[in-house]
Amino acid sequence: MTDYILNGVLGLAVGDALGQPAQGKTRESLKFSPVLEMRQGLWSDDTSLTLCTLASLRENDWRLDYHDLLRRFAKWLEYGYLTPESMAFDIGSSKASHIMSASFKSSFTFSSVTFTLQLSVFT
Repeated sequence: MTDYILNGVLGLAVGDALGQPAQGKTRESLKFSPVLEMRQGLWSDDTSLTLCTLASLRENDWRLDYHDLLRRFAKWLEYGYLTPESMAFDIGSSKASHIMSASFKSSFTFSSVTFTLQLSVFT
């Protein structure tokens, strides 16, 4: 089972790293301004948040702990936790506002399910 998880995460990270320089660009714009150089070892928030999720699951005996997961997402956003350059980048305003608003409220809605939490992200 762990080989499947490892292979899946490696595939995600490699695909994310290869696609990151073209992220947010249209095919039409890439025809006129193609990606000619790539920075080695750079990935986007997709890989970072996947790593946050896996770290949380691993630390909690493969059980989903919303408190821990949300703290890791906020740590990623604020401090660059599990990022290639110790800073979160290429973050949509919607993603940032959802993470931070959920971090400071006692409840949040995810996939139409409301969770009530007592947490402080930075403790």
